[in-house]
Amino acid sequence: MAKTAHGGFTPPKGNPSGNGRDQQGEQDLTNRDIEREEQIADDYTDDNEEPAANVRELHPNRNVNKGEDTNKPNEKLDL
Repeated sequence: MAKTAHGGFTPPKGNPSGNGRDQQGEQDLTNRDIEREEQIADDYTDDNEEPAANVRELHPNRNVNKGEDTNKPNEKLDL
């Protein structure tokens, strides 16, 4: 605990992170609205699962080579 200027202790601020949480563990996935999820996916994606033209991308050039292997072995130079 922290001390004040006069030497007294100050109680910690805030609440514990788990205080007031009703759910613990995994969420129940049986109550999902699949039709609504498909409608949202149709609104925001094209037929080939790419973002639709009306979706704004914040960083369109970020991580363009994310799935590629960028660690290539060093090539020896013939001199």
